[in-house]
Amino acid sequence: MLIYEILLTRISALRLFFHFGFLIISNCLLGIGASGTLISIFQTSWRRRPRLWITVSCGLYLLSLLLSYVFLLNFYIPYNLSLARLDHFFRFSTYNAVTALPFLFAGAAVGMILSFNAARINTIYFADLAGAGAGCLLMPFLLQNYGAGGTMAFLSVLGLLGGLITFPSRKKRLLVASAVCVTAILLFLMPRLDRKFPIPGKDLLDFTDELTLEISENPVYSKWGPNCRVDLINLPEENRFIYGLGRNRIGLPPLPDEKLILQDGSSATPIINFSDHPEALPVVERSMYAAALQLKENPSVLVLGPGGGVELWAARMHDARLIKGIELNKPIIDIHHTVLPEYSRVLLEDPRVELIHGEARSALMRDKQKYDVILMTFISTYTAMSSGAYVLAESYLYTTEAFENLYNHLEDGGILQIIWSTGNAETLRLLTTIHAVLEAGGVDDFETSVICLRSKNEVEILLKKGGFTEDEVSRMQRFVREVDLDVYYLPYRSFGSFIERFVRANDKDAFIRECSTNISPINDDRPYFFFFSRWPNPLKVTQYKWQLYSSFPGNPLFIFFQLGVSTMLSIVLIMMPLGIFARRGIRQKGTASFLVYFACLGLGFIMIEIAAMQKFTLFLGLPLHSITVTLFSILIFTGLGSLFSGYWLEAPDRKVWLVPAALAVAIALLVLVYPLLIRSFIEASLAARIALTILLLAPVGLLLGVPFAYGIRLVNRCNPLLVPWAWAVNGCCTVIGAILTVILSMNFGFNITLGIALLVYFVGFATLEKLPKVADEGSADSESAKIQLS
Repeated sequence: MLIYEILLTRISALRLFFHFGFLIISNCLLGIGASGTLISIFQTSWRRRPRLWITVSCGLYLLSLLLSYVFLLNFYIPYNLSLARLDHFFRFSTYNAVTALPFLFAGAAVGMILSFNAARINTIYFADLAGAGAGCLLMPFLLQNYGAGGTMAFLSVLGLLGGLITFPSRKKRLLVASAVCVTAILLFLMPRLDRKFPIPGKDLLDFTDELTLEISENPVYSKWGPNCRVDLINLPEENRFIYGLGRNRIGLPPLPDEKLILQDGSSATPIINFSDHPEALPVVERSMYAAALQLKENPSVLVLGPGGGVELWAARMHDARLIKGIELNKPIIDIHHTVLPEYSRVLLEDPRVELIHGEARSALMRDKQKYDVILMTFISTYTAMSSGAYVLAESYLYTTEAFENLYNHLEDGGILQIIWSTGNAETLRLLTTIHAVLEAGGVDDFETSVICLRSKNEVEILLKKGGFTEDEVSRMQRFVREVDLDVYYLPYRSFGSFIERFVRANDKDAFIRECSTNISPINDDRPYFFFFSRWPNPLKVTQYKWQLYSSFPGNPLFIFFQLGVSTMLSIVLIMMPLGIFARRGIRQKGTASFLVYFACLGLGFIMIEIAAMQKFTLFLGLPLHSITVTLFSILIFTGLGSLFSGYWLEAPDRKVWLVPAALAVAIALLVLVYPLLIRSFIEASLAARIALTILLLAPVGLLLGVPFAYGIRLVNRCNPLLVPWAWAVNGCCTVIGAILTVILSMNFGFNITLGIALLVYFVGFATLEKLPKVADEGSADSESAKIQLS
């Protein structure tokens, strides 16, 4: 299930925009809760032949996987998807329902195995989590080497093997032969499926007024990476463009051959054949890319996220003595080296140019060198993470800690250049963050340290270490006139812009409070750069003095809608079995306490999991490493905690209070040690950083593994019929907890979210105080409900 869950996040990011993908995963995971509800309601029927029904569930899981893959290949999703339109809402709902089917059937199989073996829950739960951990390790390898189609084929093999294991032994011989043939076919298709039947991406590019492009043909090159799928597409001659171009285009040569590099079907970056057509390079000189370079001679240049390489060409044109590019996506580097080497030949042959694969923030923290110019152009992070990617819009490249690091990597007089979208909310948040960094560092010349320019579709901010001189401002003003850009702010000049009002404001905190959107600085504990809504009253924007707009508008209604839908569906799924039990006259002793207990486990576990994964992204260097290492560590050690707890913890047992107490100590240690980890070990090898991460997460995972297994043993002793219902409660509340984690971390940060998760665990354990008596009075013998599958 975990492999399918992560795969679905990648496919949804490719086919939809990140916030719709977030909603889809949330809704699909409710399929696990729904499976618990179904097996609760119909357990009197399938308890008679449990092995058969587990086999049927595995078979339906296999069929639903194949159906969902065919569906994902062919089902049309409009580019301008709007849930306000009835036809779009129907399409979106259909997408949700079909992709949720594998969760429903796999959840049913797992839920029945847990229900039939509740007395052995410690071992069964360990096996379940160990399998999930193994899937977490396999997923990056599968996706990068075999693509979405190959990964789906591998999942089908696993589903087939699962059904084969549970199939009645007396009828298994013929099935084994058939399964071997089907497995061989699937393994043969693994490296071929994605090339033959690629998952379609978005069908329209609409980034600037100059670029609206319908994508009607397959990519020239396509490669799944750990963060996204990278596609290379042809760009018709009439659509050739370059970001940040000024209005003065008189005498400019036409752009040569150009292609677009796409990340998850969007985030276009152009790659242009300047190697064979150097006569076209004046186009780069007449753009924002060259602004900071106008003020430096023979600079050392660092490019964060070079993409198609236009910044590298700009630095080379200005005779930079060193040009280093740090690119997050390895397939983009491969495009330069092996797919289109003729486009980048001159760059790659230049000994001054170096392209490095790495995450910009983490790589910079390990880099001891200082630079005259650092360039950042349209670097944004919509990486889906967190066991199904519960990430809304976080970026560790624009926090106060990140800007402090960037500033410290500038030589005295060095310049940081940022090119971004035209939304004034983004522009002001960048400036408020820069101001906070300078103020904290004792730099009091903010007004002379920044320049802000604008083209038709982009905004550019220059930050100088030491402040711009009058001569440099005059030179920049001449560049602006020659290129024909607009000025938002120049030191020693006045243009009356809104941005200038902030830069020159005496009380910047008051200015921030009077804005309709939240433009306050962000930090590593709350890295939601693209979320501008004000909480707890995000809809009351008209009362503010300054009305701002964003190029990436966050809709507070969206996350409320998602939380509301998930909560309502969860209530239905949780309460439905109780109503049916009541009509049937089935006793429900301990139901209220178990409801609160398993709800708290679902909420608390996912909060800790997501927060831990987010925190270790920076330390481990790549989102892939954080997903793999963090999630694997938590799952494996949670499984081990479940396994070992069966030897020292009875059900009921007063010692159980040691679990939340020890968990509080482990979480506190994690929060306190993490900053030290960043400062002291960020330069260590990846292997050392992985080992330290596992060491810190091991005690947390071990303790997280105890409560669920302990609770299932209590339910089984008190009322075995409630075991599948407890599975439903836990699954549904995990979905709600994931959404709440986003809301809480946006407002209070990940550390506070971890604290709230601990409080939730304590509330859950407090409900167990009455359960020992209830369990002692229970007459059900859990052994009678246990079915051996071996």
